[in-house]
Amino acid sequence: MLDDEGLNEGNVEFIVFQSLERILNEILTGSIKAGGVREMTLKTFRNFNFNILKISEPLPGFAFMASPHISQDVRKKFINALLKLKPLKNKTDMSTVKMWDETIKYGFSSPPKDYMQEVNKYYILYSKYAQ
Repeated sequence: MLDDEGLNEGNVEFIVFQSLERILNEILTGSIKAGGVREMTLKTFRNFNFNILKISEPLPGFAFMASPHISQDVRKKFINALLKLKPLKNKTDMSTVKMWDETIKYGFSSPPKDYMQEVNKYYILYSKYAQ
């Protein structure tokens, strides 16, 4: 996305901050001119009326992983338990997830078949710009 707009390390200084909220704070204080954050984080700051320059293609989100030594049966039970949660439709599920992180408390879906390709694409971009 950045390359498509002609932004690269030759004409932009790329800085990595420890939190998405910090990026927005740095924009508000004028320390930086622009930044990239999750849409969910931007919604938290919606009252500041940031000028959205572009929205990226969906990026891989939160991932659960397991040791290769965990049985397939346990993996399936774990995955099925998460996929059954419907916090936007079920009050009991909503109560279960209310203290969970913003990125996962609205439910789960199975990753698309090209998930690992997308993760790798993101890793390549991160490696390129986070130096």
